[in-house]
Amino acid sequence: MNDRCTPAEYIAELKRQGREASTLTSGLTESSLNWQPNPQSWSIGQCLDHLVRTNEAALAAMRATVEDNLDELRPRLGMIQPAGWPSRRFIRAIGPDAKTKFLAPKRVVPASRVSADVATRFAEAQRAMEQFVTEFRDADLGGLRYPNPLLPVLRWTVDSGLLIIVHHNARHLQQAERIKTRGGFPG
Repeated sequence: MNDRCTPAEYIAELKRQGREASTLTSGLTESSLNWQPNPQSWSIGQCLDHLVRTNEAALAAMRATVEDNLDELRPRLGMIQPAGWPSRRFIRAIGPDAKTKFLAPKRVVPASRVSADVATRFAEAQRAMEQFVTEFRDADLGGLRYPNPLLPVLRWTVDSGLLIIVHHNARHLQQAERIKTRGGFPG
């Protein structure tokens, strides 16, 4: 996914990521979902659980901000895009090709063991994001800043937040895919 996209392209990426997660988890047992290559690495299930927790928190904050500012919304004239270089830099830092590792904020650290419904919960979180983007596809969300529920010192624009979500999803889906290829994976 690029740093700029239309709402339709964004929704298509969410759907693609949903299919990727479904394919990734198809046929896995709960034991396989929870298998960790080592104690410091997350399992496939933990990657998805982390995304569900992160995306639900971000979406709630974005939705509250948009709904609190409905009277100030203007028509969308451009693409969904980052607000400036700090947003672009952060998107690259948390994207799939980034080499930097981050500690997850406590609120979104995955459970030590996840249930088999984690793929369903991820799909539901993706659908909630699709619904939000569909509902506000014609509104300019590029100037509306929301309080980041995970890093309170940061206030991203809603458009930046949307891009952060799909790039962060891509990072952890890629991580989950690598777990399946590790020696010892009980696939």
